[in-house]
Amino acid sequence: MRLTEDDKMPLFRQTFEASTLRKFIRRSDFWKKNNFCDDRSELDCVLSQLCERIWDIHYKIETKFFTNQNQKRVYVINDYDDSIVLRKIASDIKRIYQLFPPSRNEIVEQVISLLKDGSSYSILRTDIKSFFESIPLEKIISKLSDDGLLSPKSLSIIKNLYRNEDGTTSFKRGFSTSSILSELYMRSFDRKIKEIDGVYYYNRFVDDIVIFTTKDTKHLLTIIATLLGENLKLNEKKTSITILPCEKYQTKGYYKHKKCNESEQCKYNNKSFNYLGYNFTIPCLPNKDTKEREIEVRLSKNKLNKYKTRITKSFLKYAKDRNFDLLIDRISFLTDNSKIPSERNIGKIMTGIYYTYPFLSNPDNELCELDKYLLNCIHCSHNAFNGQIRFTREQLKAIKKYTFVNGFKKQISHSVTYVKLAQICECWKHA
Repeated sequence: MRLTEDDKMPLFRQTFEASTLRKFIRRSDFWKKNNFCDDRSELDCVLSQLCERIWDIHYKIETKFFTNQNQKRVYVINDYDDSIVLRKIASDIKRIYQLFPPSRNEIVEQVISLLKDGSSYSILRTDIKSFFESIPLEKIISKLSDDGLLSPKSLSIIKNLYRNEDGTTSFKRGFSTSSILSELYMRSFDRKIKEIDGVYYYNRFVDDIVIFTTKDTKHLLTIIATLLGENLKLNEKKTSITILPCEKYQTKGYYKHKKCNESEQCKYNNKSFNYLGYNFTIPCLPNKDTKEREIEVRLSKNKLNKYKTRITKSFLKYAKDRNFDLLIDRISFLTDNSKIPSERNIGKIMTGIYYTYPFLSNPDNELCELDKYLLNCIHCSHNAFNGQIRFTREQLKAIKKYTFVNGFKKQISHSVTYVKLAQICECWKHA
C-alpha cells in the first residue's frame, strides 16, 4: 500500500497540546467524565495533564472488551480521557488521506434513484464477513509508516493500541480509529471495483456493498473475491443477485414491444432486497407511461424486530423499576423524533423514526405494524409480563398518545439532554 497522488495532503498541526485536544471535546464528555468542567482554565489544566501523560515514554491506552449480540468483541477504553486522544488521531488520518465516505442517507437516496430506471440491469448486494476482525492491520501500519504523513507519536499510539498481549497485532472494533483505518484500507478496493467494465454504480457503507451492473454478476463476484484478497471474504448468506427485467423478457425482446407468455405473470413478479435497514421492492416491469419503475421502500424485517425488541425491553424495565415517566420517555424516543445537542456545540442533531428512515414509501401501512405491537404491549401488559404491570386510566391515556405513524408524518420532535438520553438507552444495550 504505497502513497498515491490522491493520498498526498499538506501536513498540518498534529501535536498533542491542550489547544489541539480541546477541539475534540464533546458535550457528552461533561457528564460522562467528572473532571471535565465548563471553566476554560480548569479544562485546560485537565488537558495539559493528559498531554503530559501522552508524552510519557510509558504511555499506553488501556482497554477492555465485551461481546455483543453477534458474538463479536467490542473494545472500549478504560480511561475516558484517552478517547479524546483517539478522536484527534482519527481526525488527523481522515484529513491527511481525505477520507470522507458518503452518509447512509446519501447512499439510500442514490440507490432509490437508480432503481427507478426502467432499463435492464442487475443488482449485486453483499457484505464482507467479519469485516473488522479480518482486516490485515499490518498492511495499514506499513502504509502509515511508509507514507510518513502521520506524526510518529500518533503512529506509536496506534501500534500500541492494536497490539495484543502476545505481541501480535489485530484489528479491533469499537475504537474511533478503527472505522477510519478500515476506510483507508478499503479505498484501493473501492477504486478498482468502480473501474470494472459494466459497473455503473458502486457504494459501500462500512462492510455493506451494493453494485449496479450491466454485466454478468457471477463473474463480478469472482472478481470481487480476488480483489478482496486472502484476508477478506464475502458473506455468502448475505449475498443476493437481482436481475431486472427477468431473463425471459430480455430474450423475448419486451422493449421492442413484443410479448412473451409470462407477461401477465411478470407484472406481479416483484423483486426485493435489503440494504442499510431498508427493504426495496422493485417491479420487474417499468410503468408503461413514465418508463420508470415504481419502487416501494419499507423497513427491513431486522429493523422492525429491533424496534419491537426495544419496546418490549422498555416495558420489562418498567416492570422492575415502576418509573412511569422514564417509560414515557422511552416510548416517546422510539415513536417520535429527538433534538440532541450537537457534539461540537453547533445547533442540534435530529434523530428518530422520521430522520433515521426518511425514505419510507408508505409510512401509514409500514409503521402501523409497530403501532399495533405497541398497543398490544400496553393492553396485554398484565398477561404479557407475568402480571407485573397494571396501568391506571390516566397512565393508559398518557401512553396511548404516542404512535409511530404520527411521529413520522407530523415529524414530532422533543429536546433530549445527554443525561436523559443515557437513561433512556440504558435498558436497550445490545438491542
